[in-house]
Amino acid sequence: MAAPHPARGSATVRRFWLMKHEQRCGRCRRLLLKMEENALRGALEIKCPRCGTITELRPQTSPSPKRLERDEADLECL
Repeated sequence: MAAPHPARGSATVRRFWLMKHEQRCGRCRRLLLKMEENALRGALEIKCPRCGTITELRPQTSPSPKRLERDEADLECL
């Protein structure tokens, strides 16, 4: 009997994949990619090989400091 692959089923590999963000097709739910959080720097278009739907991804940006100040001022007025 062959020895099991050292990486299969190991806790290290499972933790690595848990940290990944999955992106699936919005139409057929096929897995399109896995990436780490904040790995995307620019816009990305992916065409699903199963149904042909184009999915557009953009990096998430945090709100600007001016917007945060404005929102806090709005809360103080209430």
